Amino acid sequence: ERLGADYVTFSPIFSTPNKGEPKGVEVLKEVVNATSLKVIALGGIVTQEHIKEIEQSGAFAFASIRYFKSVETKKYDINDLVSTKCPTTTLLSRIK
Repeated sequence: ERLGADYVTFSPIFSTPNKGEPKGVEVLKEVVNATSLKVIALGGIVTQEHIKEIEQSGAFAFASIRYFKSVETKKYDINDLVSTKCPTTTLLSRIK
């Protein structure tokens, strides 16, 4: 914040290969509440349930590779993703 950042990433939230021990949603909530920066959650986000937990944490957004790959293979309906309250559509458009 002191250096003028607008966003910060925090990871890994859930278990993901080669990224260290997951921090968990409760620690994510603590980070969100401790800063005025927009927090983007990363790491191990692969299910709709994970997205709901991220949304409930108060994080600004999330980024994921494996989740979006699943969207491409029709594991999830793209309309469900875009309509979610967690603002992912900007990140989705950057990934396409």
